[in-house]
Amino acid sequence: MLDPVPTTPLGCEDIVLRALLKKNWFDEDTKRIKADAFIRDPKRDLDGLSVNIHSKTDAASWLAGFSRSFGADTLHTGRIRDIDRALDVGQAEDDAEAHPDHAIIIGMPFTDDDPDRAESLASRLVEISRTLDRNMRRK
Repeated sequence: MLDPVPTTPLGCEDIVLRALLKKNWFDEDTKRIKADAFIRDPKRDLDGLSVNIHSKTDAASWLAGFSRSFGADTLHTGRIRDIDRALDVGQAEDDAEAHPDHAIIIGMPFTDDDPDRAESLASRLVEISRTLDRNMRRK
């Protein structure tokens, strides 16, 4: 795991959004998000698992900005922290001004570093997530 970046924590009451950017990140029959959506990508999620702050995000516009998306789920920041003491949600200090709607979940290991823990935490995030949108979008 990389060294944590300095962050400004979000309030426990804040809601964050996780975009579904791959078709295999949700179950086709139930439309429920899968743990794969919460596994950190070592090429994209260097500072933490990318999320957006719901109160600062127009979800439809945000999702339309990706080359392809399959909707989004919401997660309550306080419940994320309740899963494990190592997890936190905040805005990277060097990113907050340029992207005031963006935040990261820190404390999630890469699967190469700790596959069992990464899968366990991802599965716990699935349990607390709620479907916001399941519309497929392409640019």
